[in-house]
Amino acid sequence: MEQIRTAVLSLCLTVLGLTLAESILPLEKYTKQIRLMTAAILLTVLLKPLTGLHLPLLHTEHTVPDNTVSELTGLAAQARDSAVSERLCSALNQQMQINNVPCEVIAVSAHISEDGSIVISEVAVSGDRLTGSVYLHEWLGSEVTVTEGGG
Repeated sequence: MEQIRTAVLSLCLTVLGLTLAESILPLEKYTKQIRLMTAAILLTVLLKPLTGLHLPLLHTEHTVPDNTVSELTGLAAQARDSAVSERLCSALNQQMQINNVPCEVIAVSAHISEDGSIVISEVAVSGDRLTGSVYLHEWLGSEVTVTEGGG
C-alpha cells in the first residue's frame, strides 16, 4: 500500500513540475518533443514504484528442474548436429559429383564443439570407397574415418 501511495505522490509532483516546465518553455516551437519527453517521464515515474510491488500474478515461481534443462539442451544439440550432418552429406555428395568420383556419401558423423567449430569424425560411403577416401581425406583431413555404408 505504501508503494502505491508513493507512486501517486510521485506522479502528482511530476505532473506539477512538468506543467511548470511547459509554461516556461516555448511550446510553439517544440510541442511534439516536449509532449514526448513529458510522456516518457510520466511513464517512468509511474512505473518505477509499481515494479517493486509483489503481486501474485506477476511473481509466480516457475522453475524448471535441472534435469529437464539438461535434457532439452541435449536434444537441441542432437538436432543441431543432425542438421549439420545432413547439410555436410549433401555438400560432400555435390563435390563428389562435380569431381566425378564414383562414390556417394551416405552419412556424416559430426558435431559442433563448444568453440563453435564443426568436428567430423566419420563419413559413411557407398561405391568406390578407396577413391572416395582419397577425396574425403583431401577435403576433410586425414583424421576422418571413411567407412563402407552399404549400397
